[in-house]
Amino acid sequence: MATPKELPGFYYDLTKKRYFPGKRPPASSTSTPSTTPVRPEGTVDTQVAHQKHSRRGSTYQHLVRLKSNPFAYGARRRFHTQTQDSVYGSTTLRRSELVPHSSPLVALAASPNSSDLVVADDRGAIYTYQENAEPSLVYPNSWREEMRLPSDVTSVQMAGIRYVVTTLDPRSQILIGTREDVTMGNTFFVSFPSIRDIWNSAFDGRALTLATEGGIAHIDDIQRLNVDKRRFGVDALSLSRDKDIVYAGVRNGGVFRVDMRVKDRPDSLLGQVDPDPVLNVSLAQTNQLFVGKRSGQLRLFDLRQMSESGRLSTPIVEYFGNVCNTSRRLGLAHDPDGRYLYAAGADCRVRCWNMQTGQQLKASPATVVDGSLLDREFPSPVPAMCLTTSTEGPDILQLAAGRRVLSYELGRKHMDID
Repeated sequence: MATPKELPGFYYDLTKKRYFPGKRPPASSTSTPSTTPVRPEGTVDTQVAHQKHSRRGSTYQHLVRLKSNPFAYGARRRFHTQTQDSVYGSTTLRRSELVPHSSPLVALAASPNSSDLVVADDRGAIYTYQENAEPSLVYPNSWREEMRLPSDVTSVQMAGIRYVVTTLDPRSQILIGTREDVTMGNTFFVSFPSIRDIWNSAFDGRALTLATEGGIAHIDDIQRLNVDKRRFGVDALSLSRDKDIVYAGVRNGGVFRVDMRVKDRPDSLLGQVDPDPVLNVSLAQTNQLFVGKRSGQLRLFDLRQMSESGRLSTPIVEYFGNVCNTSRRLGLAHDPDGRYLYAAGADCRVRCWNMQTGQQLKASPATVVDGSLLDREFPSPVPAMCLTTSTEGPDILQLAAGRRVLSYELGRKHMDID
């Protein structure tokens, strides 16, 4: 082999068969080729990283793969839904509050931050709870009995500092109170001789809408008490209001939509009537209407998908597995964003569904602990529940169970996987 030429300022390495700048290194350092891999500065040790990811589990590895694939948007959405369902399905008990001197509770309402509560028991007694209230000789804890009503309580609503309690009293008495000392004159009764059988209500702090015998009654200001009645010819048992638009579920299985700004005839949204009354009707999202019937049928409709006759067509989602009977006192609640639906069953259990997919949530056996919501059998059916949302923390689900109010911290709203 020819001898390499000598170049000024360079030396020739026989092993690597190339020139390098500088002087030739000592013979001892070049006699045996190094077996240590040369790692450029800043390169990540992939083997160590793989071991670290392996310790975090297969779910984390799957998420890493999805985030690295720019074309896997649909897969990321499905993974997000499944992971969030798992988190919500493993909800556990946060707090249990015993209402002193009460009988079994039948109605419940909570403030947006869940710090204040108003409940009613089956004897017509009204109790309020303030988380930061100072104890006194009369009320040694945060619960306080406001008064006792002469008939069955049908609904409790809370908005701002005010709350409203409706009853089946023949005089149609409505209790309007504030979350302050009743001795200050902040709690009073109103009654309307022309209104009978108040089954439900919707209250926003000023306007009050009532589901009554033969239709609905709307009071645009509780300070003035001017009543606007709309007749359906059938009893309204449930209702939901979005500003001036009222949706009412009636005894014959139908749903009416009423625009309180005009005197037009109410729109009938469900064409087929049956002897299965609508006990729950509410807006899940801007264009989605949830309808729940006494038989346990739970369905979600899209208000944009109307038939030529102007009625709701096929539901976009149905929720199966609910256990119901002829009782109308079974709690049901969902968040305003239409993400999760909770329903109490006649078998003393609470079930949860993803509202957009219809999938029923179940707690993983590995995460079942004492106080788990979806794996618990309550002593009796849950007659009332309410769900409050907050941008500062997790959603809170409140249940009226016997003489206690149970609070559950639901899964957080957002997961950063995009």
